[in-house]
Amino acid sequence: MIQYHISINKYKNAEGKTMPAKKKTKSTKTAATYKNELGLPLTDPAEIAQDICWTAWDIDSSTVRGKKERERLVKEALQYDENCTDAYCILASESSNAEDKLRYALKAKKSFESTHDASYFKENEGIFYGVLETRPYMRALWYYADALLDIDKNNAAETMQYMLRLCPNDNLGIRYRLINLFIAMKDFVAARKLLKAHPDDAGVEMIYGALLLLFAENNSDKKTIARAYKKAKERNPFVPAYLLGKKIVSGEENEYIAMGSEDEAALYARDNKILWEQFPAAIDFLKEADRESL
Repeated sequence: MIQYHISINKYKNAEGKTMPAKKKTKSTKTAATYKNELGLPLTDPAEIAQDICWTAWDIDSSTVRGKKERERLVKEALQYDENCTDAYCILASESSNAEDKLRYALKAKKSFESTHDASYFKENEGIFYGVLETRPYMRALWYYADALLDIDKNNAAETMQYMLRLCPNDNLGIRYRLINLFIAMKDFVAARKLLKAHPDDAGVEMIYGALLLLFAENNSDKKTIARAYKKAKERNPFVPAYLLGKKIVSGEENEYIAMGSEDEAALYARDNKILWEQFPAAIDFLKEADRESL
């Protein structure tokens, strides 16, 4: 997934916009010294646990030291609140295998649901993520859907659609994964509906997804295809070369991805090249367009 849309370790990884974390690097507090934004002491264990998680999210876990510190903070958070949703989200983000990721993501999801009744969800539906306390739940759903992608695509798609109902503004950029998932599932009606719901979306996934969908639907209207291809090339001209294998996706990944850049194209191809190859007519079209441009 292209990271300028979502970034969860500061939403830099799975997983929306930069997280509203506090500027700390290490927790050295006692319970009595945790304070809220107004400088008043925190006394609620759940609030203290969440405060610790903000700190944990802010730590670079790519280093051994950072990873250990994050693990320590998660344990500390769970000592204050065993139902701390964000603590389980962090564990899911750090999991190296799908089974553990799914287990922790499900635990995160259920921990929030167990402490918020149906009236809470009804009252806040449509503004999730906009309400600060709902963000851990949205992250939990993100990791849950991500863990399901390879084992239960239908459940993954349902979870993503549920996220869009909770947060139509889609702060986490879930639509950018969902459009390709719908195409992979051959649910072209749902894919078309998603595109129509975001007619002005300039995301490379949506623009190239719209082009791919024409071939998936066996659309033979050359003018429609030509318009979609022109729009896609204008959005990012480098994508076809990566999809065709003329340029190779490197293993490196920059922290910030510029729109229309080769980095963006490479990441798109990394995530979607296999999907494009499932539709030979789409690849043949790109090859022919490439020959004509020479």
